[in-house]
Amino acid sequence: MKRIISILLVVALLFSCFVGCSRKKKSEDGAEGTDSVTETETGKKTTANTQGPKRGPVGIWDIPVPEINPLGSQELYYSTSYDNAVNEYVLKYVENYIENRRTLLGETWTLSVEDPSGIPLEFLKEYVQEIGGTFFTNAYGDRLTFTYKKDDEYLWWGDARLTHYGYDLTVIKERRVPAGKEVKISIPDISDGEEPMIMFVTQTDGKRFQSAAINIPDGELTLEV
Repeated sequence: MKRIISILLVVALLFSCFVGCSRKKKSEDGAEGTDSVTETETGKKTTANTQGPKRGPVGIWDIPVPEINPLGSQELYYSTSYDNAVNEYVLKYVENYIENRRTLLGETWTLSVEDPSGIPLEFLKEYVQEIGGTFFTNAYGDRLTFTYKKDDEYLWWGDARLTHYGYDLTVIKERRVPAGKEVKISIPDISDGEEPMIMFVTQTDGKRFQSAAINIPDGELTLEV
């Protein structure tokens, strides 16, 4: 009886060794020459061993250069456009498990990126992390929303949506007035017949009310909150 048990144990050990070697060989064979998306133990895709979009020096642009600029050079984008008018742009994002709807007002850029990697938003996430941006959770898997603050004067928003060639990135520049500081704002140059409009935002932690004192040298003001 002991002899039979010993034989069974030896057979079991040999079988497990064979399976382990087979799995190792299969894994090694699959790794040769691969250029596919790598997945971590948690199943999240990474950019390891995957070629992303080309990046280069900023150089000269024929439009103002946005602070959110993942590729650097204007020539590396599929297309670029800029609108210096104060336009409305509606965002939907999730914060603290609550879906928020926010209307942004500011100068707007549209940067179209050609990226056949299959994971273009993963490369964009890496760029946002490099510049120190803040992500907002989105209910849609084909969209990435984030903010970037270089200084106290402006708040930059990025909203990227997947396309068949990569993604379209909308960049919005919002004037920001920090609480507790005095800011002087000049009226921009406008065409005849237009009324000047100044837009700014301020952020709060949600625990206190905010008030503002606005001084106008002359004339009158219509205030919309």
